[in-house]
Amino acid sequence: MKATLLRQNRAGRCALAMALTLMSSSLLLAQGRETPRAQVRGVVKSFEAGNITLAAGIGREAATDRTFAVSPNVEIVVGNPFVGRSGLFQEAKAADVTPGATVVLSLSADEKTAEAIIAEEPQVRGVLKQVDVTARTLTIETQASRRDEPAEAMTFTISDDAELAIDDGRSKRFSIKEAKLTDFAPGAMVSATVSLDRKTLRSLLAEGPLVSGAVKAYDPTSRTLTLTGRTREGMEQDRVLVVAEEATLLVDDGKGKRLSVKAGKPTDVAVGSNATARLSVDQSRVMQLRIEGPTVFGQLKSADEANQTITITLFRNRTEPPEERTIKVAKDARITSDGTEAKLGQLKAAENGPFVQIRLSLDQSTAQSIVSRSPDRR
Repeated sequence: MKATLLRQNRAGRCALAMALTLMSSSLLLAQGRETPRAQVRGVVKSFEAGNITLAAGIGREAATDRTFAVSPNVEIVVGNPFVGRSGLFQEAKAADVTPGATVVLSLSADEKTAEAIIAEEPQVRGVLKQVDVTARTLTIETQASRRDEPAEAMTFTISDDAELAIDDGRSKRFSIKEAKLTDFAPGAMVSATVSLDRKTLRSLLAEGPLVSGAVKAYDPTSRTLTLTGRTREGMEQDRVLVVAEEATLLVDDGKGKRLSVKAGKPTDVAVGSNATARLSVDQSRVMQLRIEGPTVFGQLKSADEANQTITITLFRNRTEPPEERTIKVAKDARITSDGTEAKLGQLKAAENGPFVQIRLSLDQSTAQSIVSRSPDRR
């Protein structure tokens, strides 16, 4: 009897869902709006002889080639396909849709014919290298996909109606503001939307670069921060930065939880802690400063639950002898062993491991989190 009622309930829910779908379709038609068509997104492989072929895939699926007929009355536009009918589109021609362009096809009811083609304007991300206000051009250097490849510099003409904006880096709700071309400075990180032929810039969003290192000194009065980092050549280098009065200061307690990051105070900036600074677009000031304790790596020597300590052999370079270090473990420290929550006493030393990664507190006195991995899972 119960199973029969469940089947009846399922049937009733299915009928209700179908009725609502039909009702929604009827309302769309009554309001002069057509029923949404199936869509497919992909990269154009070819567009000729009344057919278009895309390399398309869903999620992590490998892209496969799919060919669709193109309606004689096909509508071809350029714009953002995800803003709906309220978005502003520009008319385009078939010749504008070249191989390599990313498009969204709106399909016929049988999903065999493209009735509309929405070409997405390419996105370019990189470092702003040069701005010519008079000529209204700018150059963006994009990162190479492989280390052995050189970076590519691309120069664009800025359209008269280009949208220009700057992110002040503070991660506030109103951090992104409209800007003028004179507000942009070389060295800023930029994200640009460009025309299909990659010659004209349509929109530009800039933010300051990130600088990271160990805190060597901090003067809260003058708000000067000295970070020690390494150059690409591996040389140690100091950099002195000025922290803006309105800067956002964040402190990560190192436990790796969603609420681990909290608003901080200037007194939280401890020497020896790790810092990541988001600079202003002109790189003159720090607009956001994130502070966290350093991380040490080593091989487990012992774990003493009674004294709440852990002893590890620190990894050094080949020219330095190994060093043992005993660290106090916070009572609420987060501990995992091979991906599973564990207690300090469950960590056992062996001849070849386990290997541990320890996040220290800001003052480097206690372990806030411990990640232990067996040698075969390192």
